[in-house]
Amino acid sequence: MILILADGPTVNTYYMALITGAFSLVSLLVGWLLKGVSDRKTQQTQFDHRLRLEKEYEIYGKLWDTLFEMRRSIATLVVPTSSPAPIQEVSDAFNVCQAVVRRNEPFITASVFEPARKILKLGRMIESNLRNNETIRNMREGMDFEADQKYADKQIQLDKESTAALDEIGKLMEVVSAAIRARITLGD
Repeated sequence: MILILADGPTVNTYYMALITGAFSLVSLLVGWLLKGVSDRKTQQTQFDHRLRLEKEYEIYGKLWDTLFEMRRSIATLVVPTSSPAPIQEVSDAFNVCQAVVRRNEPFITASVFEPARKILKLGRMIESNLRNNETIRNMREGMDFEADQKYADKQIQLDKESTAALDEIGKLMEVVSAAIRARITLGD
């Protein structure tokens, strides 16, 4: 299509150059505006990602602290020490840890959540063994030798189970630590 606005080819060329320049300017402006929208979306995505990672770091920090405290309080009862923690301290540490895991379950990756869940299960079993052992210890007072020996054997069995479970908790803590470290490294 040839646009004839005035006489002669020079004028037509002039107007064509103006129209072409106007289209170029419009396409440049549209591109710039779209790039601005794209940049804002990219910035928002990066902000959201950074915020999510900060939340994960916070959750993993709480999780690690509570798992560590639960293991410490269990260890003072299972492994003979000069000043064992009362069983209630183990229960309290377990309950805090369980609350952190349950409250933050959707935000914890499976590689961290599964071993943490196993640690909680073992912690509850050890707590139960400790309570049963305390009950048996109280019952053994004043018993005859044969009955006392039966309960002593049960106490030894509970102690062995608790020690094995504590060792397993230590191994699972290493798994949790490696999984958290791997997740945090991905965030960098």
